[in-house]
Amino acid sequence: MNKRIVIMLIITAALMGCSSEPDDQLKSGLQIYSSHSSIGALSMDKDNEALESYKYSIVITNEDKHDAHILTIEPILNERFKEHIIDQQLVLEVDTSISAGGDLEVSGEIIFERDGLTKNEIVEIEHIIESYKIIEETIIERTH
Repeated sequence: MNKRIVIMLIITAALMGCSSEPDDQLKSGLQIYSSHSSIGALSMDKDNEALESYKYSIVITNEDKHDAHILTIEPILNERFKEHIIDQQLVLEVDTSISAGGDLEVSGEIIFERDGLTKNEIVEIEHIIESYKIIEETIIERTH
């Protein structure tokens, strides 16, 4: 009976060891660990008081073993917020390399109309930017 328990424990431990991945395999490529944002009036001009500015900043970390060259970054907006933005062109031209293990801070601004949105409704939109589309460039050298 004790042999069966020991064998079951060994098999269980072996299966758990096979299913877990090392930490370096869990995190690879580009990661965003830090982001900040703020909302404020675009100007004090009474003619434009319905215009607001959403400013954001993210830090992209390259968890890969090789440098990464980022061409563009585009914030993907919440559908409820998207209908209020003035300029639909949100792509940031970055054209910068991040060394392996390095960081890159990127900032942007989105101008939107507050019409139809109260301050509380804006705050209730939990994630104005839901994700980021990052376009990278990779150069693969010939091996022969």
